[in-house]
This record gives sequence, structure tokens and C-alpha cells, in this order.
Amino acid sequence: VRIPNYEQIVNLKPDVVFILSVDGSEPDLLQRKLRIPVVAVSQGFPAFDQDVFINSIRLTGEVLHRQERAETLVRGIAALSGQLNYSPAPGEQAIAYVGGLSYKGNQGINSTAGNFFPLRLARIANLADSTGREGHQFVSKEFLIASNPPLIFIDGNGLSLIREGIRDDHEYFERLKALKNGNAWLLLPHTSYFNNPEILYINAFFMAKAAYPEHYAKMDPEAWADKIFILFNGSPMYKQFTEKTGAFGRMLLSEGNLEYAK
Repeated sequence: VRIPNYEQIVNLKPDVVFILSVDGSEPDLLQRKLRIPVVAVSQGFPAFDQDVFINSIRLTGEVLHRQERAETLVRGIAALSGQLNYSPAPGEQAIAYVGGLSYKGNQGINSTAGNFFPLRLARIANLADSTGREGHQFVSKEFLIASNPPLIFIDGNGLSLIREGIRDDHEYFERLKALKNGNAWLLLPHTSYFNNPEILYINAFFMAKAAYPEHYAKMDPEAWADKIFILFNGSPMYKQFTEKTGAFGRMLLSEGNLEYAK
């Protein structure tokens, strides 16, 4: 259980405190302790929910008297969904697995999520949905090998642990055809305790480009990444961000390591 430093918060003399919480009792407890108005916002739970997120943006704008900025952000988010408009026919939908998702720290290839928003936005079938569970989950090695997804996405935070796994059990990873065939793609890391929503949207563009290259041939996902950074944060940040995390790109398992494909 996270216990905030109440005294330190009070010393800051805020007019209002925002809390991102999945525990319904936490905001009330915090407000009683601080005697300062507390506003609870959310991204949805256990999986990111765009409608919940948008409602939280509007609530935040109302509390801060920044309704115009909130509506600009809401309209921009709606426009992003319209850009990923390819709807594959039945039987033509790409199927993918996303691994290496952070959960209480960095994780390896077996760390994934059901009802994963970027895959839904890009209209890609999520292999983890077959477990019937939403949100973060760990799958077994046997599940991943038995499913052997044709397309794998790797969260940048998990890459170092996946490389460790390859060194420890190279034969296992050799059996994953997406890694051997160069149909694995590195994504920007989107989680540090909670989601960074702008990265979820950016990754959806990267995923769509990787899964449906013929339908998004003219789309430049890196340019869209900067447009999304500007929408959320006010400035282009893709180059600066990827200097720390690694850029979106095709990965290939070769000579015992997973590297960018040449």
C-alpha cells in the first residue's frame, strides 16, 4: 500500500490534489487526512479505457478552469483514431503478441496484456486475449511456443531482460518464428508505475505500420509520434525520447542476440 507523505503535500499548499487511483477508498482517505480537495482521475482498469481517460481529461480541465485545453486534447485524440482507419476483412486480421511489458518493474517476454489498447486501435488481434483475462498478465513459455505468433511486438523496457533470456535459453527463442523471420518490432516503453497515454497512441501507429504495411505505405509513424507528443506535451520529443529508449524498428534474432534488422 502506498502511503503518501501528508506533511510534505500540505507544506506545498496546493489548492487541489489529483490522484490516479484504482482504490475507491483512497481519494476519500487522502482528503480526510489533508483537508484539501482531492480529485480522482483514471485511465481505466484493468486495461486502458479511452472513454474513461477522456472523461478524466474533461474533469481535470473543469477543475483547473482549462476547459479549452481539455477539449483541444479530446478532439486531437478523436482525430488519432480516425487516422488508423484500415479495417481488415474477416480472416485477414493480423495476429500479434506483445511481450516485455513493465509490471512492478521491467519484465521479460512472458509479460503481456489482454485487451491491449494499441493493438485494438490498430485493429490487430491480440494473442493474449485468448486467455480471457484483461490487463497485465504473465503467460507460460509453453503458451507462447504453442501459439507461436507470426508477429511479435517488444516493449523497449523489456528488451534487456529478453536478451538475457536468449543468452540463457537460446534454443527456446529460436523456436519463435517471428524473432527468426524478422517480424518482431521494438516499441517505445509506455509504463513507469502508470501508463504514459501518449506512448500508447504512438505505439498504435507503429503497430499498424508493421502489421499492415501495404495499407499504411504513405504513413510516417515517426512523424506521427512527434505530432502526438506535441498534442499531449507541447513539443516534438521523438528523437530525444528514443535516444534514451531505442527507436521503433524491426528486430531479428541472429547469432544468439536480438538486434535491429539491417
